[in-house]
Amino acid sequence: MDNFGFLFAALLVVWIGIFVYIYYIGQKLNDLRQQLSEVEIRENQNTKEDQ
Repeated sequence: MDNFGFLFAALLVVWIGIFVYIYYIGQKLNDLRQQLSEVEIRENQNTKEDQ
């Protein structure tokens, strides 16, 4: 039964790592969306100034 405890602990660590990684990637994706939005706003402002 002792080995099952280690197996459970290892699986728990792996799943926590996966969720932390998914959260990290989600945060990076949100940052990229924000940056893209800012670039689009600047691009629209530059096109209006050129007209």
